[in-house]
Amino acid sequence: MKAMLVLAMSGLMACSWSSAGLLEPRTDLPGPTPVRAVADAVYSAASERGWDIVEQRAGVVLMTTSAGGHDATVAVEYDRRGWSIFHVRSSPGLKFRPHSQRPSIHRRYNLWVSKLDQAIWRALSEGRRPVRRSRHNRPEPLY
Repeated sequence: MKAMLVLAMSGLMACSWSSAGLLEPRTDLPGPTPVRAVADAVYSAASERGWDIVEQRAGVVLMTTSAGGHDATVAVEYDRRGWSIFHVRSSPGLKFRPHSQRPSIHRRYNLWVSKLDQAIWRALSEGRRPVRRSRHNRPEPLY
């Protein structure tokens, strides 16, 4: 009986460690920044972190990434005041649960988004210009 209880508890702990609240960061800049500079930072960070641009329009970039048999698609909305990263879609293995009081997802997704958010900030602070590649890894014009 004790062995079954320990086994059940370890199973519950493993499940809780693999999921977390959905991370959808909003980063506000300290002052107005040219939209072109923010856009350049978004595209540069996407390239740096291995995200593929799926669609783009004024102020919004849809991008996807995959690793370990999982994939995720996010929308990065940006303007002169900052940017936000929103979940759009993810593979079933990332266990997205939108209908709970607090949406949850596998912590791997949150790690990807956190690193993308940090890379955008870094690219903006360094003034990097983007080198963007399409889904088929071909260079495309940025604008």
